[in-house]
Amino acid sequence: MPGTSDDARADIALLGRVIARDGRAIGELYDRHSRLLYGLILRILRNRSEAEEVLQEVFVQVWTRADTYNAELGAPVAWLVRIARNRAIDQIRSNSVRARTADRKAAYDQERFETDFSKPVTASNCSDSSKWSLW
Repeated sequence: MPGTSDDARADIALLGRVIARDGRAIGELYDRHSRLLYGLILRILRNRSEAEEVLQEVFVQVWTRADTYNAELGAPVAWLVRIARNRAIDQIRSNSVRARTADRKAAYDQERFETDFSKPVTASNCSDSSKWSLW
């Protein structure tokens, strides 16, 4: 490949070994690029434990999808950076959805609580078991 660096050639060879399911190759790729990718992910997420999780997800994706790498689109490190960035952004979106869902549930629970206690307790709006506790 004209114009590719020795590092890129080494990474392409490692990806070839990953495609062949060589577990040591994914370890070598991790050793070569995990610091760079972790730094990028951490900068996006600003949370160390989430960044560590996302980094692991990146390398799981590399393991399962190494055959999707296309040398014509750029160096392997650029492909890894794109995967890491996309995974970090997906994590932010997931956190946002989780937070909105929790907020909606809390608002619903509060509304239900306020509605339940705004009615006077009478025998007609209590279940049979709660009638016994009132008498």
